[in-house]
Amino acid sequence: MDKRSTFLNQRADDSLFYHLFDHLPGVSFFAKNTDFEIVCANLAFLERLGFHNETEIIGKTDYELFPRQLAENFRKDDQAVITSGEARLHIVELFFNPQGIPDWYITNKMPVFDHHKNIIGVMRKAFTVAWSAWLRTIIAAKMPSSEKIARCSNRASTKAGLKWRLTPHSRL
Repeated sequence: MDKRSTFLNQRADDSLFYHLFDHLPGVSFFAKNTDFEIVCANLAFLERLGFHNETEIIGKTDYELFPRQLAENFRKDDQAVITSGEARLHIVELFFNPQGIPDWYITNKMPVFDHHKNIIGVMRKAFTVAWSAWLRTIIAAKMPSSEKIARCSNRASTKAGLKWRLTPHSRL
């Protein structure tokens, strides 16, 4: 058994490993079981939906939380991940921002496996497109030249599957 597996197998079931996401600004996270019920969520996701405690959202489905059209889109993506066992990365989708207004988010959905490699659910991590722009601004502030800013941003854009391109003369 490798070191990673040894470590993860040692952690307590209630260690709430996923709460690391509570400390990543602009990032929301949740996981659902194969009945599409939420089984865990970070604080950013809870607050976006007006909840204060994770227990308030456990067991709810998208149809209980979102307008029907959004819920149908989320369910379709979740079903595809659960059925195929393959991640869906860099999905650009509509979701609610902290003010309750629909906004564009970059989302990654991945299957959740049990110890026997059976799919037991789907997990989602998302951040706003605006957060991505904020991150580019932070990088730009730390980089000494506009050429380096453009190179760094363009590499990140390519890895994220996005289409933006900066030149040394672009305005951030």
